[in-house]
Amino acid sequence: MKKLIVAAVLGLCGSAWSQPVEVVPAPGTSTQEERPYIQVSWPKGQLATENVHLYMNGKDVTYSALRSDDYVSFRPWAAEKGPVDMKFVALDAQGRPLEKSWQFEVKPQAWVHDISHTGAKDLFEGDLLRVAFQSTAKGKASFQVGDWPSVTMRESEPGYYVGEYRVKPTDSAIGKPLKVHYQLGDHKETVQAQEPVRIFGGLYRVRVESPLDGAQVEQNFHLAGHARPGSRVWVLPRLGFDTNSASTTTAGGAQLGAIPAETDADGNYFVDYGVPVLLPGMKVVFSVYSIDQDGNRSAATVVSYNFK
Repeated sequence: MKKLIVAAVLGLCGSAWSQPVEVVPAPGTSTQEERPYIQVSWPKGQLATENVHLYMNGKDVTYSALRSDDYVSFRPWAAEKGPVDMKFVALDAQGRPLEKSWQFEVKPQAWVHDISHTGAKDLFEGDLLRVAFQSTAKGKASFQVGDWPSVTMRESEPGYYVGEYRVKPTDSAIGKPLKVHYQLGDHKETVQAQEPVRIFGGLYRVRVESPLDGAQVEQNFHLAGHARPGSRVWVLPRLGFDTNSASTTTAGGAQLGAIPAETDADGNYFVDYGVPVLLPGMKVVFSVYSIDQDGNRSAATVVSYNFK
């Protein structure tokens, strides 16, 4: 007999409620709780408690719920995200079938925020891809470019995670997404950075490490950086009041005022540069490239400085 009653209840759709009930979360609302408490309550004695059923996304969760003579309450075991369809069916005190359906949405607050990375600008062989984000302290974090293996990140200070990857000659990722992964206990989160990466591992670019691009310099200063060990570095200056372009080679290939520099065993190079006369507002732009022992020319690096 009980099976027939339950079957009759389940077969009803859209029957109007004749009893006052309350549901939580309310219909059409959203909650940040990943495992929200879901409850249906009614006036005590108005429903036959042994015949109430609660469904979540089509699954009967009644026997995992807490039931009383005036409510049924359930909390999902696993985290839910997105729209949640609920249905409650019961028999009233006179044995009449009743049904109520509603929907709410789970919108958990993101734990990962303020993602930043250096790959939005072109990166070449030897360049450093640096990724950082903020989240809850004492978690585990990593980042991933496209389908590359994940790179472990460290917590440099409470809640601030950083990771680095040195671009290899075989790396290529033009327009690929960068994602960060975060885990704390049972909570797992993967968030994609807003900007994709631009990595050209097949090309090499000389790095200028000091002074930093855009710095103010003395009339005579020291330029230092890194290139492939054993390569020759060429520094092409353009002196004037316009930083929009740097010196280039002539049609025949001769450098215009190029300053050569040799790299040491570690690839470091050093160049001393100065001007005999310093005028107000004077600036200098350097185009720096290198040629390795096999005759391969690097991509150019352009930096500009304002004289103090």
